[in-house]
Amino acid sequence: MELKLVALGGLGEIGKNMMALEMSGTMLLIDAGVKFPDEKTPGVDLILPDFSYLLAKQKRIAGVILTHGHEDHVGAVPYLLQQLSVPVYGTDITLGLTAGRAKELGVKMDPHTVKPGDRLPFGPFQVELLPVTHSVPGGLGLAIRTPLGMIVHSGDFKFDKTPVGGKPFDFERFAKITADGVLCLLCDSTNAEKPGFASSERTVKPGLERIFEKARNRIIVTTFASNVHRIQQIVETAALFNRKVAIDGMSMTRVVNTAQELGYLNIPEGQLIKVEDLSLFPRDQLVIITTGSQGEPLSALSRIATGEHRKIKIEAGDTVIFSADPIPGNERLVSETINNLFRLKAEVIYGTQAGVHVSGHAFREDIKTMLQISRPRYFIPIHGEYRHLVWSSRLAQEMGIRQENVLLLENGDMVSFTPGRAYVQGKVASTPNFVDGICIDEVKSEVIEDRRALAQEGVLVVAAVVSLAARKIFSGPLFITRGLLQEKDWVVWEILLHDQITALLQKMIEDEGGATHASPLLRIEEKIQEQTERFLAKRLKRRPLVLVSVLEGGGPIFPSAQRNHAQKLKEGLVGATHASPLLAVVPKVGCSQPLLLGKAAAGTPTAGKGKMRAGKTSTKVAKGKSEKHQREKRVFQKKAGGKAEERLHGHTVTSEKKSK
Repeated sequence: MELKLVALGGLGEIGKNMMALEMSGTMLLIDAGVKFPDEKTPGVDLILPDFSYLLAKQKRIAGVILTHGHEDHVGAVPYLLQQLSVPVYGTDITLGLTAGRAKELGVKMDPHTVKPGDRLPFGPFQVELLPVTHSVPGGLGLAIRTPLGMIVHSGDFKFDKTPVGGKPFDFERFAKITADGVLCLLCDSTNAEKPGFASSERTVKPGLERIFEKARNRIIVTTFASNVHRIQQIVETAALFNRKVAIDGMSMTRVVNTAQELGYLNIPEGQLIKVEDLSLFPRDQLVIITTGSQGEPLSALSRIATGEHRKIKIEAGDTVIFSADPIPGNERLVSETINNLFRLKAEVIYGTQAGVHVSGHAFREDIKTMLQISRPRYFIPIHGEYRHLVWSSRLAQEMGIRQENVLLLENGDMVSFTPGRAYVQGKVASTPNFVDGICIDEVKSEVIEDRRALAQEGVLVVAAVVSLAARKIFSGPLFITRGLLQEKDWVVWEILLHDQITALLQKMIEDEGGATHASPLLRIEEKIQEQTERFLAKRLKRRPLVLVSVLEGGGPIFPSAQRNHAQKLKEGLVGATHASPLLAVVPKVGCSQPLLLGKAAAGTPTAGKGKMRAGKTSTKVAKGKSEKHQREKRVFQKKAGGKAEERLHGHTVTSEKKSK
């Protein structure tokens, strides 16, 4: 008899929470969340767990239970349902928030509404739903009975004795169901570093009231969109000071609408107005609740802070309240937004001293209380960065759990429970998937690596046209750089690299001329890429993204194009616009022929200095009318031997260098 627990996300990170339990051919999923991108994932909108393990066993999956409606627990559900057809269980508010996102993506969901106290059978698993207090309504803990013993999943929780909505934590019921013993406790560890108990949500309202009382202009409050309890308190405080409320931001609007429909958010009739109607009211009678508490670049508040929001502009004296703490990793983005707001002469309220935010996660004493109530044999800390998991595991040992029974896991770890034993059996695939926009196809990690290389080191493109049959280089190699070096610094290195790559290209053409395999050009491109990367790493200590394109030409370059090219060189033009989309004439030091880029469609962007422009090609022609000026632009000096080596149009001139 064996029970397997598979950690698919949420360990060693904030976000992407997902777990699977397997026994007797049945699999039960707990949560499917997303993680938001940071500087290490440029151009990414969302980060998802790896679903490959689930896809291989999809017929065994009985369903997915959602503990609550935060994006880090439900955001990946629509993407999971694009690949798997499984029933989804959650409270009405949790399913409502999840369904809104699924609808945006055009994904069908099979929802099953449940409530605290319900018992759900899933093969060998009997799941009882426990009410917990968190920063969003409808939060659940899970008591999962198995033939080997009970698994308790805390969900995101804190012991809030005076919650804004719902009932306090039911200690009596929790103690009763765990009286027979708990095999393993999976416990929220986000605030395991923080001493004491987490503060009640109700302590936020007095802080809001103090700020509202002093404010003499418009008030903007930003918080997590799914923090319905916080939104309720902001609305109540606004009503107390006779202010209208406008909601801004797509996710905030979706949450408010859903919470109102289900009765979790009470807004007095006439208090809510549209953003478009803000100008109809005096500024000192307005409150705007908006997204952007984490400094997300495209969020409503970030656009307000940079003056890019079309409908909301900051004026001197406006008050902006950050009713949220930065998620680890978002500190820089939040700081940048705050700085921009101060530049616009706004009064910005932020930080723990402001008294306008409390965490929804358990502090150290909350975790110790959970351990004391459940008295588990094994303990697995979940939901937190690695340091949070370490602190939580130490708390468990302080509470009497043996060190060997505390399992400190990472994403992908598979734990096996057998009678009298629990151990890490192995790992499953846990490579995150990256999503751009709302596309079904995830952006692969290789794309992210390329984006990072572009951002940090720039790009170098190498292009050439050859004839394998004639064993001849028709044109090139041509080098185009972006973000590598300034042109005046690059040109001398380009000459040396050109000679090396030309020699290599000619040798490869001769070697591959009689090749019978299918991809001779591919092999040539790979060798050129390797040689170019070695050159740049050795000479420039740089590692840009190197892209190589070697095309096979079927004949000589058009004579008319050659005449045009020669005329342009003679006139010393910097750039040219070509009527024909077939050609791009690019002069090259040491190369007497232009480059045939191939039959590009009319209007295809081609590489040039600055932004790419449809149907145009900028050509790099050295400025200056005299041969002396041309030579000075193309000098590569070697400090060895006291000589200077000059290269111009394929010729080498060596002269003695006078010592100073």
